[in-house]
Amino acid sequence: MMEERFAGFIITYNRPVKLTETIEKVLSQTYSPEKLWIIDNSDNEDTERKINTLTYENVIYHKVGYNAGPAGAAKIGLCLAAEEGVDWIYWGDDDDPPVFPNVFERLFNIIRLESASYKIGQIGIVGQYFDEKRGLLVRISDKQLKNSKTLPVDNIAGNQCKLINARVVTMGIYPDEELFFGFEELSFDVKLKIAGFQSVIDGSFQYTLREKYGKLGFKKGVVRKRNVNSLWRNYYSTRNLLYILKDNGYYTAVVYQIIRRLLKIGVAYRYGRKYGHYNMQTTLVGISHFLVGRKGENKHIGYGRK
Repeated sequence: MMEERFAGFIITYNRPVKLTETIEKVLSQTYSPEKLWIIDNSDNEDTERKINTLTYENVIYHKVGYNAGPAGAAKIGLCLAAEEGVDWIYWGDDDDPPVFPNVFERLFNIIRLESASYKIGQIGIVGQYFDEKRGLLVRISDKQLKNSKTLPVDNIAGNQCKLINARVVTMGIYPDEELFFGFEELSFDVKLKIAGFQSVIDGSFQYTLREKYGKLGFKKGVVRKRNVNSLWRNYYSTRNLLYILKDNGYYTAVVYQIIRRLLKIGVAYRYGRKYGHYNMQTTLVGISHFLVGRKGENKHIGYGRK
């Protein structure tokens, strides 16, 4: 039915049960990858033992040997798949399988139809715009999604069926592995855009997802529940966004983001003293580590993907 050679990888960390569920859903797609690498960041043998019980011949286990984070694991997966000579690579995560059984087939239909109109570097189902002056990801309106089949975007959200044109990987475009965790997809997407490639999504598909999960009609200023246990992410998102902006020459956005995040320290105390204090700690450490050039995993902040 389709001529494109298609492989993929799934990043995992200490979640063997969720991983096997995701593998099943990926390989049961109406158009599925010919090979699927499991890039295992785990610090134990549970995942490897679980993979060894599976009967899929096209699932290939790759033990990293240390926790490379999503950024390092993504680079490994992209390179392994590109070396096979495939045309497109699925970039997946262990707890975010395709929502519908025909997602890949639908995306490949767009690739075939629009390849003459767009220099497609990647395609997916959930996208955003990127404000280069402020360093902000910008939500696409419901109206624009509903009326668009193929929509150029700046960023394709992580774990949203990102399909990568293998040609860009052979050109040396992949996420900065030293980021470890947080905005690794944005790191890749900005490089992709600078190299002259386009990121596109199926806009009507994203609209369907918003409808399915009750996310239509989103309004700014809506206060959402805050969880102090997830604030370790704030360290990585603060630090890594600043690196991405600086490395790509968005210096005005670097200044804007530092000021913005410092001002938000006081606001965070509205969610409680504990939340406000930890938010302040992760923000200040994230900014300071950016200023001194520190990357990689911060074991003092933690890594909560368990």
